[in-house]
Amino acid sequence: MNSAFSEDILADKLAKLNNTQQCIETLSHWCIYHRKNAEQIVQTWDKQFHSSSKEQKVPFLHLANDILQNSKRNGTEFVEEFWKVLPGALKNVSENGDDRGKKVASRLRLGIGGTAERIVSALHTVLSEQADEDADLEKCKTSMRHVGKMEKDVDSACSKAEDPRREVLCTELKDEEANMKKCIEKLKVVETNRAAVVSELKEALQEQESELEKVRTQLQLAEAMVHEASNMQRRLKNEPTIPLPKSASSVEPRKVLSNGQVKEQQKTAAAILMDKIAASSNSQQILQSALSKFAAEEAKNSSETRSDKRQKTDQLSQVPSVINAAAFVPMPQVVATTAQQQPQAILVQQAPMQSQAPASQPQYNIYQASPSSLSLSLEV
Repeated sequence: MNSAFSEDILADKLAKLNNTQQCIETLSHWCIYHRKNAEQIVQTWDKQFHSSSKEQKVPFLHLANDILQNSKRNGTEFVEEFWKVLPGALKNVSENGDDRGKKVASRLRLGIGGTAERIVSALHTVLSEQADEDADLEKCKTSMRHVGKMEKDVDSACSKAEDPRREVLCTELKDEEANMKKCIEKLKVVETNRAAVVSELKEALQEQESELEKVRTQLQLAEAMVHEASNMQRRLKNEPTIPLPKSASSVEPRKVLSNGQVKEQQKTAAAILMDKIAASSNSQQILQSALSKFAAEEAKNSSETRSDKRQKTDQLSQVPSVINAAAFVPMPQVVATTAQQQPQAILVQQAPMQSQAPASQPQYNIYQASPSSLSLSLEV
């Protein structure tokens, strides 16, 4: 199997290639053994592929897939070389092959390589067919407009028993129907290709967001540990320790997350934090230091929330009555609750607010407020 390499030997082996697993794997192992000649192997593969029949192209694709999957552990020679010729080969099979070949090409396009290779392959397929896609869309629009304009002629011809235009209109409609069916088949392929791009990009985005969260969590732990190491040195030198400073490592502004996302991130960060701290011999002090940091951030967030609510309340209290000093002003999503959780409606006057209106009035909703006071919140 591991005979000397030459292009003639490889061409002969490719000519004898069939669709059996043993034949494909045997030739794949031979090619991988001669990985130093990856460029010549792939060039010969490409030459033989384009000169082979439709049926023979399927084993060639299986061979390329097997070589790519089994050679990555030893190097990227075949990955780099195959991606120079494989997109064109896949396009050839997708356009000219039978149903079996098209399915193999589709699986190969989406299954080979890592995230970057799959995204590049999917994008290459879409961009290489952009001109054809635009032409197919224009043909489809033209046929649709023509059929739409023919509707009046059809109605007119149908109003007469033996209108001579009926046969002509039927022929035109049949032609346009055939054109639109062809366009539909081509647009389905375009839809599949673009859906593949979107799917790969979404998967890559989710993967990167997950990795980003891991890095940020590890960064916080490392910063806390560095500070703790510094404080331990100060203690050994009988110097006063320094409180954990506010983190400024993240320069990216925070995104507004839903309550569920915030809670999930907090659970993940807490679990990782406890695992790391449990392995430390000085876990109690590290835990206190890290929790102080989280508590400071939470206090800041709570303060900003209360400040926003006070601004909205001050703006609301300046709204004049549109009828008289005792008029009710309906407000969207305004709610209030006393310490005993009794539902109250809001009466807004130029004078201070009162909360004695019946709860059954339909223009008011119920909101929770702190026991000591009533708070207003407008949801726009």
